[in-house]
Amino acid sequence: MSTLAVDSTDPSSLLKKKKNCGRLGELVIHETIMNRLVLCGLTLAVCLAVAVGEMCTPDQWEGYEGSTGGYVYHHRPGIINEYMKVSYDAKNKRKAAFVDYVNGDYANKFKMVERYGDDGDDRGRVYVVDLKKDKCWTMKLERPFKTACIPDDAKSFGERYMGLKGKGGFLISIYQVTKKHVTATLTVSKAGDNIIPIGETVIGNIEGTSFIQPMGYLDITPGIKNATVFDIPKQCKQVDDMSVSDYLMKDHLILGF
Repeated sequence: MSTLAVDSTDPSSLLKKKKNCGRLGELVIHETIMNRLVLCGLTLAVCLAVAVGEMCTPDQWEGYEGSTGGYVYHHRPGIINEYMKVSYDAKNKRKAAFVDYVNGDYANKFKMVERYGDDGDDRGRVYVVDLKKDKCWTMKLERPFKTACIPDDAKSFGERYMGLKGKGGFLISIYQVTKKHVTATLTVSKAGDNIIPIGETVIGNIEGTSFIQPMGYLDITPGIKNATVFDIPKQCKQVDDMSVSDYLMKDHLILGF
């Protein structure tokens, strides 16, 4: 699950971000808090309406996502740092992330879980736990699960080598997606019919907040080692907490959480 700008003293405001946006164009583009916490910070979004392309990440994978984002909100600048362990399971329509979040002098740890199908329909529910306060926020998601795919309308900038060109280098593919007031630049490696996320930089303006958010991915492994990461957190009640009604996911991200 990255971020924009909000009152950093209240996780419910941190969960205020981009609403009804799009992901990798969803993996790549999500809402303020997760699949990536807030663009303002927490993630596992570019308010992009995304079409699912043919190039997608594997159905199940885990890894680490790091992000440092700068923003200006009402003429006030800020920097948000996130580091998270992420788990992605498209087979069972669920995502999870453990997040270290720093926004100025505010630092905290969160667990985020996004699940679909529990209520007998295509809609999902997101759970965000403040691990320091042992408090949970939850909200119903009025949209289907977003897969981590490059949108059909992404512009290709070809292939380049990271490090040495040719033998000894690492071949990557570069894509760019622009929707409304947000542009995402994606770098991925290709593995057969799948793509593996390497980096994503998102720049734009969402609801009055201008931001730039570079992200990188490390140690990605196929499959899910421990499916209990997707369990509903014990701190969460089976009721909606509308203090997160502005949401916590980062729909402006495409590959990020």
